Parts: sequence; structure tokens; C-alpha cells
Amino acid sequence: MVGWAEVIEERLAERGIIVLGWGENDFRALTNSKHPISKPEDMVGLKIRVPEIPMYIKWFEGMGTLPTPMAVTELPTALQQWYYRWTG
Repeated sequence: MVGWAEVIEERLAERGIIVLGWGENDFRALTNSKHPISKPEDMVGLKIRVPEIPMYIKWFEGMGTLPTPMAVTELPTALQQWYYRWTG
């Protein structure tokens, strides 16, 4: 049986795109650059980038974070700026 990853990789390969690896970072895997989060109190005061979705913004506010809404279209620029801060 072929898994979904193999199917997607084959279709991308047909277009000249090679998949180097797979990863996931979703709502259940909250990450930050300040400290580990193991309990809700660990989130208080953290600046967290969130999608421009009112429900997400309200939820993170309720957890005591400082949610910063970010449009998906801003993601490439934000990643470049973060990258350059660490390399320059």
C-alpha cells in the first residue's frame, strides 16, 4: 500500500520538485524561542504569532499571551527577516 506522502512526492517530482523531508507544526505543537511550554502558565506574556482568525486571537489572549495576527501573505517576508537577524 502506498501512503499519502509517496503519492504527493510522486506528483511533485513530475513537476520537478524534490521533497527533502516532511514535518508538522500545528496548533497542538506550540513553539517559541523563549522557553519550553509544559503548562498553560508558561504561555503568559509570550508574544505569539497567530493567523488572522478572530477565534485564535481571542483564545491566545485568554491564555495570557500577546497574540500578533499575521497574514499568510506576510509569512515569506517574516521568515526572511528572522533568518537574516540570525545570520547577520
